[in-house]
Amino acid sequence: MNKLATIVSLALAAVTIPACAAESADEPSGSTSSEIIGGAADYAHPSVAYLRSVVQTDIRGNATSVAGCTATLIAPSVMVTAAHCTTGSRLWNEVNFDPKPNVFAPFGSQGWIPAALVAHPLYDGDSTHGHDVAVVLLRGDVQWPLVRLGAPPPVGSTLTAVGYGMVVFGNDGTGSGERRAVSVPLLSLAPHEMTAGRDGQSTCHGDSGGPLFAGETLIGITSYGDTVDCHDSAHFMRADDNIDFLRRYVPSL
Repeated sequence: MNKLATIVSLALAAVTIPACAAESADEPSGSTSSEIIGGAADYAHPSVAYLRSVVQTDIRGNATSVAGCTATLIAPSVMVTAAHCTTGSRLWNEVNFDPKPNVFAPFGSQGWIPAALVAHPLYDGDSTHGHDVAVVLLRGDVQWPLVRLGAPPPVGSTLTAVGYGMVVFGNDGTGSGERRAVSVPLLSLAPHEMTAGRDGQSTCHGDSGGPLFAGETLIGITSYGDTVDCHDSAHFMRADDNIDFLRRYVPSL
């Protein structure tokens, strides 16, 4: 099982930028000529943001090692992401709604919003057991459109995955840090998760926590892939399976 989270250091910034937080390998993406994996740069989902967790800083306090994930706005000050994006060492967490933010910007830079992370209490560290879901609590409200949640459509439907993950097969963070979208086929449904995408048309490191849309409805949260280098399909936590947890923070859902 490969969780779609990444840690990227400033020394690698010329060739790789982080996209989905929590581990020391970047999220899977696509080929060098495409984004996400087989997708394209995305400007149609402004409520999807980059979630960075700063792991190390230099002596001036500037970020030098960043774990990156993706999150989606479901209330003016609440977002949803993956629970595995809340694990590991981190100095601070912030989100940025820019399609291509400077992920090594100093703390409190323009466009970066401080955030706290709360994992689902039933998440046990193994995403195959379900509940790899967390909320991102923003310091203050934001004005982007709120995304509604819902149940998945039938198997065989075409969905859209959005995230800030890698653009090439691998796990070194190459090309991550820009919001992208890709159309993926829904392959299977289970009580806690769903499987979507195929080799060359899927998510990668940095896309963790990002949304899986059926139309404009968020039905899944990007969790893990079948391979460490982002080949094959990906797995998404079901939004409807985690609605009770999310309602603790957004009662109107």
